Amino acid sequence: MKKNDYMKKIYPNVQARDILEVFCFEQFSGEYFDLSQTPIVRIPFSYQQSLPKGGYQVLEGCIGCHICYEVCSQKCIDITQIPVKIIQKHCLHCAKCAEICPKQVIVKI
Repeated sequence: MKKNDYMKKIYPNVQARDILEVFCFEQFSGEYFDLSQTPIVRIPFSYQQSLPKGGYQVLEGCIGCHICYEVCSQKCIDITQIPVKIIQKHCLHCAKCAEICPKQVIVKI
């Protein structure tokens, strides 16, 4: 049985990624207890995800060669326009597009 076969599509050619399980906490809460003290220490905590700022952006100077699209495992680059546009909500921030761009016009924001 293959474990996490879908990870091969996200991270091709990286064997270590085969064992990963992808998950994301959007929100959670809990409490830390230290029972070794009297009175006990009790600290509540919570987390709510906010979308990270950042990602990659294609600047003017893009020649529309589509090489970035070819290396993008998520195919989250809109190649119907020049400069092409990265669809941020689907981007893994892997930077493959920035590394391969022949004009070096894909930059981290």
